[in-house]
Amino acid sequence: MINRYHQRGLGMFGWMFVIGFVGMCFKIGFALFPVYMNQWKLDKAVTKVALSAPATAAPSDIRRLLQPSWDIDDIEAVSPADIKVKKTATGRALGYSYEHRVPVIANVSLVVDFTKDIPMSAGGGSMGQVP
Repeated sequence: MINRYHQRGLGMFGWMFVIGFVGMCFKIGFALFPVYMNQWKLDKAVTKVALSAPATAAPSDIRRLLQPSWDIDDIEAVSPADIKVKKTATGRALGYSYEHRVPVIANVSLVVDFTKDIPMSAGGGSMGQVP
């Protein structure tokens, strides 16, 4: 015997689960978007200075060249003082490493780690200007 009245599709609890899951994905996405935007601005600023500053520039001069990007782009989570000048096998590099915590619900947080080393160009440019 075939039951003519069987359920098709999701019931009320199924829809509640799907809507809750989609809502949580949106909440996490909206929470992480500003963190990644900040990372993109930071990467752009450090790359610009790494390619334009002379390879022999002092760390204080490099940080001075970074400061306008922090002021204009409103970079948060790190400061120009957190950008390290590292010696590598091929020369020097500008690097940073930091983690950002994003609260989700109550005592649950997401932790995002960012680490990058950007090699400095050998030629560099003028110390007084950042392109």
